[in-house]
Amino acid sequence: MADYSNSRWKERGSFSKDILHSYQDIVDAIRTAPYGIDTREAMAQMLMFLYSTVQSIGDNFSIDMSPTDTFENVTKLKEKYPNGQQGVFVVQDTGHWYFWSELDEVWKDGGSYQTPAPIDDIRKVDVKATQNSIKLKALLDNFTQEVDERKKIDADLIDKVASYLTALDLKEVRLRDEQNQLLWDGNNYVTGNVYLPKTDKTGLEEGVPADSSTVGYTFIGHLEEYGLPILKIDNGMISYLVNKQSGKLTDVNYSYNSSKNSISVNSILENGMLSEIKVQGSSSVLYPKKNYTIKFKDNKCLKPEWGYHKKYVIKADWIDPSHLRNEFGAYIWYLLRKRKMTSDYELQNNNGETLSDNSGNSLSGETRVNFLGPRCGAIDSFPILVVINGVYHGLYSLTIPKDDWMAGMGSGTKEAIVSAGKPSKATRFESLATLDSKGNLSGDDFEVEYVTDEDNQSWVATSLNNMIQEIMDADSKDDITLLDVDSAINYLIFCLYAENTDGFAKNFLLDTWDGNKWFVTAYDMDGTFGMMFDGKVMLSPWDYGINQIRKTNKLFDKLIKLFSQEIKDEWDKLHNSYLNESIIYYLISNKAKDIPQAAIDADRTRWPGLPGTTMNNLNQILQWISTRTQFLQNEFNTI
Repeated sequence: MADYSNSRWKERGSFSKDILHSYQDIVDAIRTAPYGIDTREAMAQMLMFLYSTVQSIGDNFSIDMSPTDTFENVTKLKEKYPNGQQGVFVVQDTGHWYFWSELDEVWKDGGSYQTPAPIDDIRKVDVKATQNSIKLKALLDNFTQEVDERKKIDADLIDKVASYLTALDLKEVRLRDEQNQLLWDGNNYVTGNVYLPKTDKTGLEEGVPADSSTVGYTFIGHLEEYGLPILKIDNGMISYLVNKQSGKLTDVNYSYNSSKNSISVNSILENGMLSEIKVQGSSSVLYPKKNYTIKFKDNKCLKPEWGYHKKYVIKADWIDPSHLRNEFGAYIWYLLRKRKMTSDYELQNNNGETLSDNSGNSLSGETRVNFLGPRCGAIDSFPILVVINGVYHGLYSLTIPKDDWMAGMGSGTKEAIVSAGKPSKATRFESLATLDSKGNLSGDDFEVEYVTDEDNQSWVATSLNNMIQEIMDADSKDDITLLDVDSAINYLIFCLYAENTDGFAKNFLLDTWDGNKWFVTAYDMDGTFGMMFDGKVMLSPWDYGINQIRKTNKLFDKLIKLFSQEIKDEWDKLHNSYLNESIIYYLISNKAKDIPQAAIDADRTRWPGLPGTTMNNLNQILQWISTRTQFLQNEFNTI
């Protein structure tokens, strides 16, 4: 496309018809003027100029083409006049004449002045006759070319204008950058007018795109009708949150609407500001649909069982488009631990005095700290729909974060939650956890998620390594005192049952409430029930039996070696209760009913790169569990 930025005729109507312009102005306007009104006037004046020139050929022709100067060659000419000079300049070696083009700021070849000859002979030629024929031919050739080119351009413009008028509408839209992110000026979205295709709202016009209102019910236009809470977040910088190193955004606009939902969460309809939002997760940050940790400025009770808190997580469940594995896996973990809860413990006040009712009866209940969290230390969640910067972002799970209230902590002096984030010898209980220069966990294998006092946490590394060392050295049951064996056995059975390959050497939590004894908790269970960690490979239900799992983690090996009977007894109890096939079918089906199929289908359209969309569904999980349960029954019989 021509560059008109330096044109003298860039304004509409700037080539005036009230004066007769010079030849150079006329050519300049024909070549560079962007508006038809100016180029048409220039062409009209060119005809007038040519007519007067033709009429003047002969004695009345007044254009002087006498040589202003002569040179041996064009190099000598350019050396003397590098910045141009008005006149006709002849060079000896070619016999051509040159003139300075003000428009292009270069010396141009005017063609043959006469047959090359000595300078003395050049001065004797019939200059008048020669200059008339040369000038007229050059003008006519140039004009003919310009007219042909302009006719073609004008014809193309007429076709395009006709097409635009009939096929496009000028509409105001929000503008995007090269990464397809909405532009934000700090307060508002940047908008502009663009031509968009017209659509047919009647459903009768052939060859015209149909408006969505004529072709059926669209998901995105009816979010409020699907019975799920809707979280809308607005900040133009959210797209720049790509990993943990991106930091966090503060003072982010949000709206939360759960007033019409059908699932068991609190009814809330409000607008406000998030105090912060940041990317959550480790390997999941590589996926385009991110997990986020959000923090409200005030405590919110989003689900009655959770109580009031500021911090929550919205999980994308990228590798599991069914949105069942992680959430249902956490629920199974809760059921495994819930079996051990009792109401036989006497309740006491802060002074150690037993509480009683008005009749003097002692009050009792479950008081063990490892059962105080909403889901016994595991996550709990419910499905929501998320809109970011006015664009539908998909189906998410709003969950409990890895924080103190997840495990019922917050009142002790030596409480900590540690995550096994990266598979290593330490997370396999084959070596001690690595420390930094301050004696804290380095994060290369285990990482502190919560600690009572962040400025004083070296005790966490010491206590954790004491427990790991004890496991590595244990030769009998009595050698293990720093690990809660009951929770460890439950975790072993859970990993076997769900084939939790991503949890063999990472993605589990270790909790302590007294700085001494550690409890195992399941966490991050996307890669379960036959799904590998990346969502792209399905595992056989006959993989990873007793002997295989012993090789994946030294803790599993020691448990099977020292507590084989306890493991078998625990499996028998679970297989006849919560892990009974009929009960599992009922529980997971009841969980799946909260997720509309339309929301899952919309996710597949919104994120074309989602893995395993044809195999990630309730039926696959049910069939896999049925086969896996039969396989495990035979496995446990061999212990």
